[in-house]
Amino acid sequence: MEYIAHTVLGIEDIAIKEIEELTKAKAKQILPGRLLFECSEKAINELIYVARSVTRVCLLLSKFRFKTVEDIEKELNKIKFNVQGTFAAKCSRRGVHAFDSHEVEVLVGNAVNGKVDLENPDTVIYADIVDYDCIIGILLTRKELQKRDYRVKANPQSVNACVAYAMIRISGWKKSESLLDPFCKDGVVAIEAALYAGNIPRGFFSNDGKIAAVDKKIKKGELKAYAYDPLMPNVRSAEINAKLASVNKQITFSRTDLDWLDTKFGKSSVDNIITAFPSMHEDREIEKMAKEFFYQAEYILKKKGKIVIAARKPELVKKYAEKFKITEERQITIGELSYMVFIFEKA
Repeated sequence: MEYIAHTVLGIEDIAIKEIEELTKAKAKQILPGRLLFECSEKAINELIYVARSVTRVCLLLSKFRFKTVEDIEKELNKIKFNVQGTFAAKCSRRGVHAFDSHEVEVLVGNAVNGKVDLENPDTVIYADIVDYDCIIGILLTRKELQKRDYRVKANPQSVNACVAYAMIRISGWKKSESLLDPFCKDGVVAIEAALYAGNIPRGFFSNDGKIAAVDKKIKKGELKAYAYDPLMPNVRSAEINAKLASVNKQITFSRTDLDWLDTKFGKSSVDNIITAFPSMHEDREIEKMAKEFFYQAEYILKKKGKIVIAARKPELVKKYAEKFKITEERQITIGELSYMVFIFEKA
């Protein structure tokens, strides 16, 4: 069967890599944030249970291009839906159109022979419209997979959990290496790293049912993962979230100001620094933090170490990285929110 996985715009390559690792199937990007692959029902269930970079999964029924809403109606009438029990229609749109999502939902409803139940349907038919491409599928994930059950103390300046995971994979971090987040906020980077290192499925903490064969692969061990932050409330939030994720013993927490990092870590001792740079400050404060950050990083980072930064004001951060070179940069977009993610290495 063919499936469509949704992911955050800008991390499609990471999601493809994860899908291929978990399903052993080839995946490809067909639209921004949309990935197509073919696998067994068993593999798709395990993917939904484990995947950290995927936000939604659908069983593919049809994909087509259109010019008008009438074109969509014609294509819908070609599909054999074979819905058992009740159903609901949902539509998401990205782009400018002469129709709204509700109109498409009505068209889907008219094309399906079944009883509508908007509250608790047996099947959700999902119409996904990106500009003038339309994908029709059966929604297999009722809640967004980017939401983490452990994250009860969320910080508005922190990154989406899928993005945190992607930053870890982008860095090439291995569980034998050290990882420092000096602006940990709610701890999502260190927690996602610990979950990834321990093979702990994303769905392990939900009430949607467990997969024993996958859970047997869980293997916690010692990590050199450090969740530091200048603000004690952030450290406490990170500790609470990590405890709920059952990885608090794998992470070292500390309230530490930037200018004290060189007292916590020896010269050239850290393999990876992965963080979302604070953005809800005046520009001069961000520049002050960036200057101190790169000064400290130059001391504590190993010669072949890496820095991965997500920044909403990238120019203010980059200007103080004179002793580092940018080896990769990418834009990541979640709704109206956009980051630039950089990989820095010592020049």
